[in-house]
Amino acid sequence: QQWSVRTIFSGNKPITSAPAISQLKDKRVVIFGTGSDLSEDDVDNNDMQSIYGIFDNDTAAGNANANLSGLGGGLLEQKLTQEDRTLFLTDYKRSDGSGSKGWVVNLQPGQRVTVKPTVVLRTAFVTIRKYKDNGCGAETAILGINTADGGKLTKKSARPIVPADNTAVAQYSGHKQTAKGKSIPIGCMEKNGGTVCPNGYVYDKPVNVRYLDEKKTDGFSTTADGDAGGSGIDPDGKRAGKNNRCFSQKGVRTLLMNDLDSLDITGPTCGMKRISWREVFF
Repeated sequence: QQWSVRTIFSGNKPITSAPAISQLKDKRVVIFGTGSDLSEDDVDNNDMQSIYGIFDNDTAAGNANANLSGLGGGLLEQKLTQEDRTLFLTDYKRSDGSGSKGWVVNLQPGQRVTVKPTVVLRTAFVTIRKYKDNGCGAETAILGINTADGGKLTKKSARPIVPADNTAVAQYSGHKQTAKGKSIPIGCMEKNGGTVCPNGYVYDKPVNVRYLDEKKTDGFSTTADGDAGGSGIDPDGKRAGKNNRCFSQKGVRTLLMNDLDSLDITGPTCGMKRISWREVFF
């Protein structure tokens, strides 16, 4: 088979970490951040960096150009805001060609992405680092992004359960209720008259994270998103699961930090599959 190569993205910001892949129904999304901390000059650099989700949908409609703003770049821009230490993303929709090639989230001065994002279901968890002015220490933001549009998370998303310091967030089932008495989903909160699921949290320390799933015991070489899996060897006669909309069963899932702190993750669980009467009675 004859292979061909084409550009799907062009920009002028430094990319020093590998991308992650999210498989959607009709396309793949290549997710990566920009920034560097390889030298002292890099650490002191406060140029604006970004997180990108570039669509790879096997079309030749042209590449996303990060050097062009607005519609010219073909990227839908979502806005990142911080309230105390809790992070939120907007939910802007595509219109007039905006977002036809992907999405972008611009970071605050000094923030950067220097490690590969982690994709859980259809949420990309991105580690954002910002060094302190005196060069001693750093703060780390863990941001969950909807891979389809770069925006907010919902109860149908894999989402972080931000620390209880944010007293409005439901930490467990039945923990919080709306003003009308309706239970708020785990990891979400009531805000501005509606239910909102925070995208992430800012820690006042430099940390790296690793995703752990107590129910994941297979050694598939790839996940449903084509990302790196466990042992790197697929079991004989089996393929990696293709579902990335929901967790196959309940369990503890977390982003474990290198100082043994953790940020738990929740999300939808797949419904029980239909079984025959023979399986019920025998």
